[in-house]
Amino acid sequence: GLKVRVVGYSLGTTFASHIAGVRAVSHTILFAPMSSIEEVALYRYPFIPWFITRYPFRSYEKLKQAVGQVDIFHGTDDKVIPFKLSAALREVLGADDLFHAVEGGTHYNIATKKEVVVGIAERWL
Repeated sequence: GLKVRVVGYSLGTTFASHIAGVRAVSHTILFAPMSSIEEVALYRYPFIPWFITRYPFRSYEKLKQAVGQVDIFHGTDDKVIPFKLSAALREVLGADDLFHAVEGGTHYNIATKKEVVVGIAERWL
């Protein structure tokens, strides 16, 4: 049958997670995701006004509902989206999903790291 695959990077992972949670997606790949925009906002700006987080985009809620395989890649040296906010998504992953901690990966080089490219090829091909 037709395979629908969704890929998201950084802020785009919130939208990819949403699609994976509401549609029959066969595979979702998330690069440097966050548990929610709300969490990132509160981490970076602890005194942020409440209306900024009005649309929290809670990826963890959507990924609980995903039926296809989910692969998450996050660099341990990411200075934009803290690694811990992505690692928190491990709790909602299913038995066939994978979380990849990419040693030395940054927010900007995560998708081009050799182990990431190889990991994707092994799961998709």
